[in-house]
Amino acid sequence: MKSTRPIAVVLVIAGLVALLIGGALLVAPASFHSSSGIDLGGDVNLLNETRAPGASLVAMGSLMLLGVVVERLRFVALVAAAVLYASYGVGRLASWAVDGTPHSTLVVATGVELAIAAAAGWALASSRLEVEARRP
Repeated sequence: MKSTRPIAVVLVIAGLVALLIGGALLVAPASFHSSSGIDLGGDVNLLNETRAPGASLVAMGSLMLLGVVVERLRFVALVAAAVLYASYGVGRLASWAVDGTPHSTLVVATGVELAIAAAAGWALASSRLEVEARRP
């Protein structure tokens, strides 16, 4: 898979968003969630359940950023970005349908997640077409 600028841009955006959100969840989960009207309080179990996905987001964001510079990881990084953001976006849509409309910050997050998932899907499709075009 050739290193093309649009694919790198998708991976940088996806990676930085995951890294920043994950880092915020790890370091300051109560402050991060308060911006969406969520009060975690001092519940140790709830804080634990919030920090764990933060670590996962940091790891996935790191993988996405590595995919920019390590060509053999690019395909895996794109798949990770598409799956991660699509699952968050679809999960939020399902919650929206079942539980009602969330805080406006979470509505915006849904749009951003689905947009990044679509961009990663586009990058996967175009990188596959590029590989197919190079075959004899």
